[in-house]
Amino acid sequence: MVEVMPVNVMVCDIKTFDVLYANKATIETLRSIEHALPIKAKDLVGSSIDVFHKNPSHQRGMLANEHNLPDLLP
Repeated sequence: MVEVMPVNVMVCDIKTFDVLYANKATIETLRSIEHALPIKAKDLVGSSIDVFHKNPSHQRGMLANEHNLPDLLP
């Protein structure tokens, strides 16, 4: 179901910050702005999220702190 959702969905490894999955909507969105990206949309899965950030250590620090993540439990 996630593959055909009309919203962008991307899953990353919480230890390596590599992109593990991107649904069709994500790839299509990135393809439409590929000229402004450091990688091709087709190469997203398997790449590190670091390629999208000027200061990757800042994003890694935020994502490594569980208090910055959405609270999914009631």
